[in-house]
Amino acid sequence: MRLITSESRRCDALLRKSDTTATAERIALSQLPGALAAIADDENRAVRAVDLLLTQAILHRASDVHLEAKRSGLVVKFRIDGTLLVVAQIEPALTSLVLTRLKVLSRLVIYQKHTPQDGRIEYRLGDQTHQFRVAFMPTLHGEKAVIRLAEALDRPLALDELGMSPELLRRVRRLIASRQGVVLLTGPSSSGKTTTMYAMILAIYQDAGETINIATLEDPVEMDLGCISQTPIPTGGEMSYADGLKSLLRQDPDVLMIGEARDLETARIVVQAGLTGHLVITTIHSGRAWSVYTRLLNMGIEPFLVASSVQGTIAQRLVRRLCGECKQARPVDAQTRRRLGLDRDAPIFEPPALPIACAACEGTGYRGRTGVFELLESNEDLQELVLSKSSARELAERARLLMPGDLRADAMRKVEAGITSLAEVFRATGGSIEPEPQEADE
Repeated sequence: MRLITSESRRCDALLRKSDTTATAERIALSQLPGALAAIADDENRAVRAVDLLLTQAILHRASDVHLEAKRSGLVVKFRIDGTLLVVAQIEPALTSLVLTRLKVLSRLVIYQKHTPQDGRIEYRLGDQTHQFRVAFMPTLHGEKAVIRLAEALDRPLALDELGMSPELLRRVRRLIASRQGVVLLTGPSSSGKTTTMYAMILAIYQDAGETINIATLEDPVEMDLGCISQTPIPTGGEMSYADGLKSLLRQDPDVLMIGEARDLETARIVVQAGLTGHLVITTIHSGRAWSVYTRLLNMGIEPFLVASSVQGTIAQRLVRRLCGECKQARPVDAQTRRRLGLDRDAPIFEPPALPIACAACEGTGYRGRTGVFELLESNEDLQELVLSKSSARELAERARLLMPGDLRADAMRKVEAGITSLAEVFRATGGSIEPEPQEADE
């Protein structure tokens, strides 16, 4: 029986959409330079300029704001759906004031301009408080500031909102229902791994509620879920992942989410915890689902621990979604369809040629992102390959037989569904739409 508490109701509410920024006015990115120029030239000009930039970054779903010092002033860029867009330029006379205002908000040393500094900002917009991480770096023409919006989403996503196929979703739910072993996610930086882990944790909580102990160890905590114990890694180095994990294992946990298995000690504790009746969900830098095994072995983890503990590995990437208002059909010949494994009758879409005037996507041709995945579940054959320390090629060949589909195949399904474009697929997974050149006969 699930115990209903105020915390469980909060987790349920987090998964429901909300409009927390209705009181703020969203302006088109093309109008942002004019809005900055229109700010009155008085002692509060920098304050209003920074407020305008932070507010519009939130309303336009930016994950990062870049302020780059150039000879001509401060170039402002928003990273939206993974792509950097130049949105404005701040005149040289205002550059220093804007950077100083950011330092004040971040509680940094104002006069320190020749060494890096890191800070945090809590910014109130409507009834929501947003957490920003700010990093300053000296450059040739002045300081560069990058602001990471720790809450690019106003709520965590559910598992069925990540873009997984029904078959993949069924397999993932089966993995986390086992309540033991290790599930590892891999992919490049900013590929959505933390979002996927949050979705897994919330799925477990929705199923079991307060009857199990769920704990996380994160660097940093990206979103306050409110219904489970989340522990941030201190920035001063007082506690490492390995130290925190050892302590968490003394807290009688059932499910652990560890931000990253970044070193041998942490990875060894993770796999050992998976053997002793815990479900551990974590990330590791590897690239592909099958190469996670090679990575763990190369780190120095004993093969019997890897084979016995790892229950599944997931590789993922993010691709941009085509804008539903302006996407256009693209002709693809039959030969190319066969080579790419595309259905011969499925319409293929792409963004229109730039520049375009589309208010829905700000003229980019894309709006939002979705994940592409591959999942490799452990079985006896795979375990035998790990125990014998088989080569990466042997692991990759066996993985192709065991996986329901790889990253490219999952991405192509989204192309056939009109969700993304071929250009996005090859950007995220590598390769090109053009056939590889054939070697000349000698």
